[in-house]
Amino acid sequence: MSLKPREHDRKYGELDHVIRAYLGHRADDDEPLTAYLRHTWRTRPWAIPIAEEQLRGRA
Repeated sequence: MSLKPREHDRKYGELDHVIRAYLGHRADDDEPLTAYLRHTWRTRPWAIPIAEEQLRGRA
């Protein structure tokens, strides 16, 4: 089942941002996650709980 772009963004958009933060880094490196959280907290604080849900697979 293919999702339309808007549906995909609603369901996996923040997860995509977190994964992109890790590109080029080791999986056990905490720096990309810290950078994502710092930037998101300043620009879109409402998105942090959404990212948590998507990372935990509850979306």
